[in-house]
Amino acid sequence: MKALFFVFCLSFLLAVSDLQASSGTIHARTPATSEVRDIIQEIVDVIGLKTRFEIRTADNIDNAAAVLIGEKRFIFYDENFVKSINSAVNTDWAGVSILAHEIGHHLNGHTLNEKGSTHIEELEADEFSGFVLRRLGAGLGEAQAAMYKLSSEHGSATHPNRGDRLKAIEAGWQKADAQIRAEKSAQNRACSTAQTPSVAKAEMP
Repeated sequence: MKALFFVFCLSFLLAVSDLQASSGTIHARTPATSEVRDIIQEIVDVIGLKTRFEIRTADNIDNAAAVLIGEKRFIFYDENFVKSINSAVNTDWAGVSILAHEIGHHLNGHTLNEKGSTHIEELEADEFSGFVLRRLGAGLGEAQAAMYKLSSEHGSATHPNRGDRLKAIEAGWQKADAQIRAEKSAQNRACSTAQTPSVAKAEMP
C-alpha cells in the first residue's frame, strides 16, 4: 500500500464554494489531490465498480461525509482532520478506512435516506470498510485503528457503540480474508495441476 496517503499540496486546491447539504453548509474545495484520487480508485477497483461520485476537501466539517446534493454524489473530507487521525494512530490506513466508510454509505444507498444516519447503516459502512482494507492489504488492527480512536464507547442515537463498530469492521475484514485465502488455495491447486506431468500408461505385451 502506498505510504503517500493524504500528503496534500494546498496549491492544487481551487476557490472555495458553498454547497448546501442536509447537514448544513459545507465549504467545499475542489479538486482533491491526485494522491487522494488514486486511493479512491484503489478502493473501488478492489470491488470492481466505477467511481460515480466526486471527492472534495471541506474545511469546516472536522470529519468526512457522504452527501447527496440533488442527484449528484459527493464525499467531503476535512484534510486537517484526516491528517491528525493518521498521526494520532500512527498509520495512513486510518485515512483510507475513513474514506472507505463513506464510500460504503454511497454504495449501500444510505445517502438516499433523508432521515440521517442509523445504527444499521453505520455498521454496514463499517463492515464495507473492513472488507476493503483487507483486500488492500491492511491488518485487522490497521483497519480498526481510526474507529477505535474516533468512536464513542457508548454510542449515540445515530451511531453505534465502539464495540459493535469494531466487530462490524472485523466481520468485513474476515470476509475478505476468507476470500483471499480461497483465491490463493485455488491458484495453488491450479499451479499444482499444471506442473504435474501426464504419465502415459504402458500397455502390457
